[in-house]
Amino acid sequence: MLVVNFVASFVVEEAIVENRSFWGLLKRAAGHRSSSRYKKLRRDLEEDASWPPWNKTDFSGATHINPGFESHEEPAGRPAWSLGP
Repeated sequence: MLVVNFVASFVVEEAIVENRSFWGLLKRAAGHRSSSRYKKLRRDLEEDASWPPWNKTDFSGATHINPGFESHEEPAGRPAWSLGP
């Protein structure tokens, strides 16, 4: 009886629980959509007819300065070991 129980649980686990193609089929049949923010954004971009912008040049009149990358240091001169004038 123990062997029958083991075999039955093994078959159910392999055939249903660990079967990725079966779960993918069930999700498609049920219309399941992921709640991941990345996948939602990707889905929205796939449905957007104007994305990606092809044959279009988009110019921005303003410049952007990122203070996190500003350097208040003077640029370094030539290293003392460099050769030449």
